[in-house]
Amino acid sequence: MNSIVQIPSPKSVACKDFYTKLGFTSFTSFSKNYVTDGSILIELNPDPYSRPAVKLYGKDWKEPLTSKFIPFKDGLLGQDPSGVWVMLLNGDIKIELPPSVPSLLGNYAGISIECLSIEQSLKFWHSLGFNIQNGTVEQGWIGLNNSDGFTLSLMKPGVCPHLFINPSLTYFNGENNPKIIDKIRKLDIPILEEIDIFNKEGIIDNITLLDPAGIGIFVFND
Repeated sequence: MNSIVQIPSPKSVACKDFYTKLGFTSFTSFSKNYVTDGSILIELNPDPYSRPAVKLYGKDWKEPLTSKFIPFKDGLLGQDPSGVWVMLLNGDIKIELPPSVPSLLGNYAGISIECLSIEQSLKFWHSLGFNIQNGTVEQGWIGLNNSDGFTLSLMKPGVCPHLFINPSLTYFNGENNPKIIDKIRKLDIPILEEIDIFNKEGIIDNITLLDPAGIGIFVFND
């Protein structure tokens, strides 16, 4: 994996406890702390200057012509048009991945980002090697991924009738989602929002979580 998510966790084990409680595998590699469910790799960065960010490792990043990046540590730092921090690091990531299993959250479906302009966001991410896999601007959402299999979903305002934390990890579980929600409840993990708007029976079949660093997690049925 050369595409990861950075989550700040200064002077605290709260993030590690949150994710391991949900079934993520916690490990340390080359003096850095990570959690993974086999589909997404998350770096838990204790540096008080760290911020939630998408970190993309490459052989030799050069400043993309479509966006403004600034020199930062071992690469470049910028923001996508919706304000999500993006770090471009030179060289491959140094990591030894341990065996892992899927988390309690289910089927990982990428990172969701709500955008003021899908067109501008699409141009930004395309310059970083992401290509359209599904969806259209007219539909109000577009799915992207890069050669590493790192997936993004771009949503325009007004498409999602629920709280939207930018960015949010996304899990889609179909008809199994109510069972997964029940398991999460039994762990006493706080639920940010219970969503019943997608069915006529008023059944809570989708939920949103919030990790200790302020990253949203959608646990949805599709």
